[in-house]
Amino acid sequence: MDITYVTALYNISKLKNASSILLNDVQDLFNCPIKLIIYVDQFYMDAIQPFIAEKSNIKMIHLPIEQLNIYNLILSNRNLLMLPESRNMEKDTVEYMALMNTKIEFLQRTYAEHKNLFEDSPYIAWIDAGISKIIKEKEYMFNKLANLRVGKLDTMLMPGCYLRNVSLGELFNQVSWVCIGGFYICHTSYIHKFHNMSLEVLVFFLINRRIAWEVNIWAEIVNRYPHVFVWYKADHNDHFLDVPEDVITFLQNGSAQASSSE
Repeated sequence: MDITYVTALYNISKLKNASSILLNDVQDLFNCPIKLIIYVDQFYMDAIQPFIAEKSNIKMIHLPIEQLNIYNLILSNRNLLMLPESRNMEKDTVEYMALMNTKIEFLQRTYAEHKNLFEDSPYIAWIDAGISKIIKEKEYMFNKLANLRVGKLDTMLMPGCYLRNVSLGELFNQVSWVCIGGFYICHTSYIHKFHNMSLEVLVFFLINRRIAWEVNIWAEIVNRYPHVFVWYKADHNDHFLDVPEDVITFLQNGSAQASSSE
């Protein structure tokens, strides 16, 4: 079945001009004929409007950062929070962690406020706006993404680099790649459950005066609920789309890859 993709761009670094490298990566995604919802602040609304003006498959939603619940929950506790010891000191700020943890909120908002988009398919996915930066074979991979269909999935499909129990000490202090973070697919009936699980673990982190990447929050969800995802082996490269055949219904050049029906 068709998938509605969701992404977001926010100027949390207070840039005066959008990065040309990022905009080039974003244009690669925009040129892929998928159904895409992108949430933006005013800065990125102005920056990307010329790229999507004639693309009927892309819907841009201006949502001020002040209206993002998870982001502002984290920011309201910023003076109490410790960041991971092992991190990129320039990039991995409280603001960055807060925005990364808001991914599930964007999915929940999309389904709650735009249910008409899901009349023909119950599948929604997160994809990083700059996903192109990890892709080597761009033409092939974006074609593969455009033709991807899934079926027989009633929870979530989550790619990751490894699958193991990760200790809280690790989750508090270094990045975990149980989940790669930049891509996952969810059945719309499962969004609310995953959102609540995410909040449960996020609040646990905040109570312990810690904040970390969204992938660390998700790794702790796996610790607590081992069967929360349909997990598959992937990496931060072209393998992010190595979707297992038993959930694929349609792929490259229209060839059937599994017997599941839409």
